Amino acid sequence: MKLQYIILPTIMVIITACGGKKSSAPVVDTPFTSDTTLSPVDTTAVDVDTIPEYYSADLRKFGLHGMVRSVQTRDYGNFVTCLSGPLSFSPDGVLLSKFPDLLDNEISENLKGFIDETECHEADGTSFQLEFTNWDEENNPISGKYTSDGHDSVWEVTFTITYLQYDRENNWIARRIKGEAVTRDKNSSGEIVSSQSEPFSSTETRSISYYK
Repeated sequence: MKLQYIILPTIMVIITACGGKKSSAPVVDTPFTSDTTLSPVDTTAVDVDTIPEYYSADLRKFGLHGMVRSVQTRDYGNFVTCLSGPLSFSPDGVLLSKFPDLLDNEISENLKGFIDETECHEADGTSFQLEFTNWDEENNPISGKYTSDGHDSVWEVTFTITYLQYDRENNWIARRIKGEAVTRDKNSSGEIVSSQSEPFSSTETRSISYYK
């Protein structure tokens, strides 16, 4: 099967593990909050020539600039990926985090070295797939598709991402995800018996610490 993020990052990018009921997750719109004192910036005004190079291959995978020590994402309860949980890196930029909560964690990268797809499973067979499809000129993902496939239903979101705020290293610290969520219910044989769609909106914030 083709590998299927959120930043997620980070992933995504980005993302707490939870049960199979995630396939029927409710639509939410989390209020924008941030513990940083930085003011929001116009994302169209960022000078890409001033963005620092990636310090390591692992940091590049997540699209992180500078000597990042850790990344903690909040308000990310809707998508589950095999990168769930905080990220931590060594002073050399090597990813230290382990992700044992889910099974068969798989990650793929695009030709530029950024994570573009993740896939993982829970013990009951529920699968979580995240795919990023487009990036902006700052190498942040701006669109994608998420699918949670459980025993009772399939929850699928086709989304776009708008970046609201960056920190001093030009790493995003607030973004909004919007799209269309489709829930497909299954019968006891696993066949799709009904389908309904509704708007999806969620705001993510994250704090990033650096070695210097």
